[in-house]
Amino acid sequence: MAKLSAKGRKRVKAGNFAIPSRRAYPIQDLAHARNALARVRQFGSAEDKRQVYAAVRRKYPSLAERSSVIRTRRKGGTVASRKQIAAAKRNLRKARAARRKKTTARRRRK
Repeated sequence: MAKLSAKGRKRVKAGNFAIPSRRAYPIQDLAHARNALARVRQFGSAEDKRQVYAAVRRKYPSLAERSSVIRTRRKGGTVASRKQIAAAKRNLRKARAARRKKTTARRRRK
């Protein structure tokens, strides 16, 4: 992850922060988004967690697909149920299979 100086942080657009009103948790690239998830998990309030998870999902859906951090995040103070986690894993496997199928079809056309 690239270092973000104070001067550089001021230049980052508000839309590239998970919480734009406070300019907290920069997510301008994938590395910063992963770091924002880790930091909010360590130090964030429940509201901050909700906002950061939502912002990362919106901006980086590919990270949300493969990130166990987002799939198993706490909901209302309790860990997501085993059924919810199993369903998320099934959906992830389906998405990967569909991507593989699409990729092989493209390769065959070439």
